[in-house]
Amino acid sequence: MSTIDTGTGRPSILTDAAREEKDARTLALFQAAVSAEAAEGDRIRERIVLDHLGLAEAMAHRISRGGGTRAPGAHTGGAHAGGAPGGGAYAGGAHAGGAHAGGAHSGGAHAGGAHPGGAHPGGDWADLRQVAYVGLIKAARRFTPERGESFAAFAVPTITGELKRHLRDLGWMIRPPRGVQELHRRSAVVADELAQEFGRHPTDHEIARRLGVDAAEVADARSAGHPLSLDETVGESGAGLGDMLGGEDARLVEIERRHGLAEALSELEEGQRELLRMRFVEERTQQQIADALGTTQMQVSRLQRRILAQLADRLGAPSRHHQPRAARARVATVTPVRPTTRLKSA
Repeated sequence: MSTIDTGTGRPSILTDAAREEKDARTLALFQAAVSAEAAEGDRIRERIVLDHLGLAEAMAHRISRGGGTRAPGAHTGGAHAGGAPGGGAYAGGAHAGGAHAGGAHSGGAHAGGAHPGGAHPGGDWADLRQVAYVGLIKAARRFTPERGESFAAFAVPTITGELKRHLRDLGWMIRPPRGVQELHRRSAVVADELAQEFGRHPTDHEIARRLGVDAAEVADARSAGHPLSLDETVGESGAGLGDMLGGEDARLVEIERRHGLAEALSELEEGQRELLRMRFVEERTQQQIADALGTTQMQVSRLQRRILAQLADRLGAPSRHHQPRAARARVATVTPVRPTTRLKSA
């Protein structure tokens, strides 16, 4: 089966027997690490990490050339010079510095096998290599022999997750102005420094004070690097952000409705507005209104339906009491039996 020589970037051949032998040897090392004391267990895991650096290199190499985060080849263990487990020599070069499973950053350079630096379609090679190393170290910490799978199969998703996280954090889906990008980068650096000083995540005001800028600028710059997903749920309803975009704001609809109602009421005659005021503001019954106006309850009921139908027409809303258009157009005028001044005081 093919794999990637991380020194040359060319495919090489790793037989099934060699792959199975490597997996069995790695599994035995993990079993020894579990039963050993803490310090010895760390040294064994460091040996495993060194033996699988080719895996991390191959995945970083693929992304740096724009190939995505899928592990190259059926078995991505890499071609090790001489095949010596934990010897530190791999892909044509001795690893300088090593990678400690206890958490030290594995920064080694390759003797005679360094990848040319600079930017690549998928990201900077040196950065991607370091991120892949971190993923490999995390995989070595988390792997247990009882999982029933090879370490390489377990490590690939872990390394992939680290690389994807790195590209997500550095990538700009919508590229803001250069000044915003620079402030975002500086804010991230200062945020890490302050987090170490305070023992907690710093606020935008604290970051801004250290940078000598406004807190609003820091907030805008930091949010620019983290676009919201349309699938992200909003509030307690569980609805996605995309479901709410373009929807009507109930408060704005209510304001518009009230404004239209005020205009429609201003077009009514004084007697009609007086009837509505007594009915809906003073909350009088139709019989009480009829007594005040010197008419019958039936006439008040018919008049109320006509006024409401007229308002519904004006607002473009369906009337609950359907009336023929000709009837709705004829809005009766209240002619009180008693003087108007007496009616208003009633």
